[in-house]
Order: sequence, then C-alpha cells, then structure tokens
Amino acid sequence: MGLTRLSDREDWLILLYLPHEIERLSEQLEEKERETQQLMNQPECEREREVALLRRSVEEKERARAASDILCRSLADETHQLRRTLAATAHMCQHLAKCLDERQRAQGDAGERSPEVEDLNAKWQRYDASRDEYVRGLHAQLQGLQAPHEPETPSPPELMRKEISRLNRQLEEKINDCAEVKQELAAARRVRDAALERVQMLEQQILAYKDDFTSERADRERAQSRIEELEEQLASLQPRASWRQVEQAARLLPPRLSASFLFLS
Repeated sequence: MGLTRLSDREDWLILLYLPHEIERLSEQLEEKERETQQLMNQPECEREREVALLRRSVEEKERARAASDILCRSLADETHQLRRTLAATAHMCQHLAKCLDERQRAQGDAGERSPEVEDLNAKWQRYDASRDEYVRGLHAQLQGLQAPHEPETPSPPELMRKEISRLNRQLEEKINDCAEVKQELAAARRVRDAALERVQMLEQQILAYKDDFTSERADRERAQSRIEELEEQLASLQPRASWRQVEQAARLLPPRLSASFLFLS
C-alpha cells in the first residue's frame, strides 16, 4: 500500500529474539544475586571484581532496554500506519457500497421496463401471426407497380425484435456490473478485516512488551541497589582489614616490642 514499515520477517525475528534476550538477562541477574551472597567470605579484590561484573551486567541491560524501546516505537509506528490504512479501506468500502446502491437502483429502473418488454413481445406475436397476410398483400402491391424498386426499409416486426434484443443486452450488462461491484466490495472488506486483525495483534504485543519492560526496569533497579549496598559494605570492611594487618605485624616482633607497638597503635 505504499507504506514504509518493517517487513514481516524482520518483525517476527525481533519478536522471537527479544523474549529470549530478556529471559537470558534475567537469569544472569539471578546468578549475580547468588554470587553476591558469597562476597562477604571472599577477599576484597574478589569483591571489587564482582562489583565490576555487576556494573557490566547493568550496562548490558541498559543496551537491551534501548533496543527494546526502539522495537516498541517501531511497532507503534506500524500500528499507526495500519490504522490509517484501515481508515482508507473503510472509506473505499463506503464508496463501493454507494456505487453498488446506485447500480442496484439502475437495475431496478431496468426492471421497471419489463412490462414494456412484455408489451413488445405481445406486439411481436401479433405481427408474427399476421405476417403471412402482410406478405401476400405486399406481393400484390409489387405486382401492380411499374416504377423501379425502392430500397427496403426495416419492417415493424424487425424493429421490435431489435428493440427487445437491445433491452435484454442492457439488462444483462446491469446485472454483470452489479456482480463485479459486489466482488470488489467483498475484497475490500477482506482487506479491512485483515488490517483490523493485524492492528489488534500489534496492540496485544505492545502491551506484553510494556509489561516485560516494566519488570526488567524493576530488576535493573534492584541490581543497582545491590551494587551500592556491596560498595558500602566494601568501604566499611577496609578499616578492619588494615587493623588486622597491624596485629599480624605485631605478632612477628618480640613480646616486649610487640606490647609497646600495640600500645602505640
């Protein structure tokens, strides 16, 4: 219909890929949650490494969310275009219905002529019954004529026959025109129904992805909060680690110096 939009194949590839990607990221987040439970028992360098991994995971989720937003906007644009196509199709259906009504009225007018056709048929039968008598009289007149023969003109029965044939052809043409308009109207209605079904399907997909985006955003916020909590715990554990190193160094000194060193510390 001349409307620029994503092809059906690209649409379905994106629609099939996105749920798997969301599920994969959710599984990664759950795995990171389990790993953070073990951070308190690990050295500080391991904790810092885990925090860096969590940050990278959040960045990946941000990129996935950006791709999801682009897909959502694309689906919304296609829905808008299909709505416009549906409106144009409805307008065309109204126009075809109007044409069908006009042709049906014209067919009704042709049907009103049927008494005229029957009258012409009755006249033709009367003329056909008196044809022999008319021919005999014509031969009698021709025998008495001395002048050259004039060009023949169509007889009244021939004129009636032509008029009846013309009216029959006109009636058949009107009937054929009405059948063609009915077929066009049925095709337009099928196009309209298909467009409406496509719009409804896209609206349902947009609602489903909106729910997924909301859930994903909540997971991302929880992960970010967990990272901040781990950073605070890491900062609070650093002074304890320094005091533990001092005690270990004091144990290596002689007892007298060790007591003085601890007292000074």
